[in-house]
Amino acid sequence: MSDIPVPGPDRLDELLMATPPPQHTQQWRQTLLGQTTRVLRRRRRWKRLGFIAALAACYAAGALTVWLMMKPAPVEDSPPLVVSRPQDAIPERAPKPPPDDLPRAQDADLSARALEWQAVESEDKRAELFRRAGDRYLNDENDPESALRCYKNALNAGADTKVSPDDNWLLASIKNARQKEKRHGQNDG
Repeated sequence: MSDIPVPGPDRLDELLMATPPPQHTQQWRQTLLGQTTRVLRRRRRWKRLGFIAALAACYAAGALTVWLMMKPAPVEDSPPLVVSRPQDAIPERAPKPPPDDLPRAQDADLSARALEWQAVESEDKRAELFRRAGDRYLNDENDPESALRCYKNALNAGADTKVSPDDNWLLASIKNARQKEKRHGQNDG
């Protein structure tokens, strides 16, 4: 007797054997082809519609952005914004009348530039003329840069450097700055 078993028919061999393909009819093939074609066409349409919808959404977003940027801001009934400056603590007063020794009749007709030129050419009333030219630039012509130039020249020509109630905000600021420079110059030296 032999110890080697003899292989017999195995149950799995039947399942693993290749089976011939089923015989399909021509009608079944046409039905399958029609269904597959419809599914593929439907998928292609949905893909195109999704692409068109994405383009339309991008266009609408861009148009909405432009519309929102062009739309004027709503006007609210709010109190006006008041900006407080340190110079506001000094009340502005009407410019003081010129001294009696300066010509008054010509003063009303002179422009700020003409007053500035008189100050340049004058020897004895230079500081007062520069100050009046600065006042005229600031109040009448709304030109703070020229007023600043005239006020600096007035202070350099010997005008009073102490802040007085008659000074406007710009002249008071310049005087305050000069006093601080003087104090810091004394402390550093």
